[in-house]
Amino acid sequence: MKLLPQSILETDSVTKYFGGIRALYNVSIKVAEGSITGIIGPNGAGKTTLFKIIAGFLKPTKGRVFFEGERIDGKPPHEVALRGIAFTFQVPRGLPKMTVIDNIIAALGGYWYRGIGFIRTRTRRNIVDKAYTIAEKVGLEEYTERLAEELPLGLQKRLEIARALALEPKLVMLDEPAAGMSAEEAEELKQLIKSLNREGVTIMLIEHNVPFAVELSDYMYVLHYGEILSEGKPDEVVSDKKVIDAYLGAGYARG
Repeated sequence: MKLLPQSILETDSVTKYFGGIRALYNVSIKVAEGSITGIIGPNGAGKTTLFKIIAGFLKPTKGRVFFEGERIDGKPPHEVALRGIAFTFQVPRGLPKMTVIDNIIAALGGYWYRGIGFIRTRTRRNIVDKAYTIAEKVGLEEYTERLAEELPLGLQKRLEIARALALEPKLVMLDEPAAGMSAEEAEELKQLIKSLNREGVTIMLIEHNVPFAVELSDYMYVLHYGEILSEGKPDEVVSDKKVIDAYLGAGYARG
């Protein structure tokens, strides 16, 4: 498969079985550098499985994954992350008993072995400064000394993104970022994602909030029973009769 110049990520015929259960079958996607790509579909469609394969948490049964022209399928998560791919989980996985700023410092690699006190002073100062910059970027500057477990869900999701940004990623994969959020929280998150994308971060997102995904995405895929049911511009996808019949329902309307 020849990687197109504009694609930062491609999957080629990715298939995944868990025992005798087929989770994905011949899934081929392309993600343009600098874009926001949405993946929608019903529960059990294979969306998170696809993300976990790209991020290195799962190995495909067959098929290949390319990032910046190099094959990455089967590589462990830390190698995938070092290449520039960050993955945020649907349920935030921060360090609940640590402060917001310490969570970001930890993601930056600030806690070496027995703690931050063992880092040279200059290195520590640089890491801390960078952590505060990231906190400000995601709108957590007022909460840096709060424990992660004390934050409402919307802010915990922002902390999850902050920890991902600590990796200085080229591609961020967001698994249902708006799940459980109020309309106001979802709108604020939408603006944050747009801001990160304007700064040059390529974004993939899984989302059940279809209007949220449609407004954000430049291109969209629909997974259904582990296969690509439809793809294209968001307005085209949500108008596709196959998608309406299989997922959205006749009553779906944007907005």
